[in-house]
Amino acid sequence: MFKNFVESIATNLTKRVDDLVNKVADLKASIEFSQNDIDNHKTQINLLDTNLQSVTEEISKLQTIGAKQLEKTIYFENQSRRNNVRIEGHCRGVRRKLGKYRR
Repeated sequence: MFKNFVESIATNLTKRVDDLVNKVADLKASIEFSQNDIDNHKTQINLLDTNLQSVTEEISKLQTIGAKQLEKTIYFENQSRRNNVRIEGHCRGVRRKLGKYRR
């Protein structure tokens, strides 16, 4: 009877240990799968980070070019205004008549 009791305890322990071994193996496989996913995501994040840096550099270059073009436009507008000086009381007809004498 004691022998049967010991054998049943040993059998139960063996089953429990086997179940634990199977669960640990499943957890290990799950962790390895998760680790592979994490590594893939790290690679993708690094790629996206590199792309983000290049896009940021391109945007800053374009902002610099845009600022330079704006400065040029303002300069040309100011030059254009300076060249279009109008004198009050000056008639276009008088200008045409004076043009005849200049020739």
